[in-house]
Amino acid sequence: MLYEVVFKGKDKECNLAKKIDNSLITVPMTGVLIVRDHICVSVLYSFNGKFYKAYEILDLKLPLCISNRKSVEDLLENAIKLKIHFEGVADEVVRLKTESNKLPLQEANQSLDIFF
Repeated sequence: MLYEVVFKGKDKECNLAKKIDNSLITVPMTGVLIVRDHICVSVLYSFNGKFYKAYEILDLKLPLCISNRKSVEDLLENAIKLKIHFEGVADEVVRLKTESNKLPLQEANQSLDIFF
């Protein structure tokens, strides 16, 4: 889906497009699993469009009631780690989208070829 957003209406065969395409592969897919009071965040890797591996990067336990200062500190530290991770991914996606704006537009003849 990200590929379609970045390359919509753009020439995908030029050198810059190939560079952006290679950079898109390095953008991690992030999976979030929420079970009761736990949030598990994992980075998912795929190979040729198939699931390959997942690495847990954060297991965040949400305290149902605040019992002590330590639990609040742990929650805030993990929330900051999660924020930093998602900001990093978002910054990379924005950088690639901005770079894709420099790509030449796809010629009208080329866009008609996909229908035949």
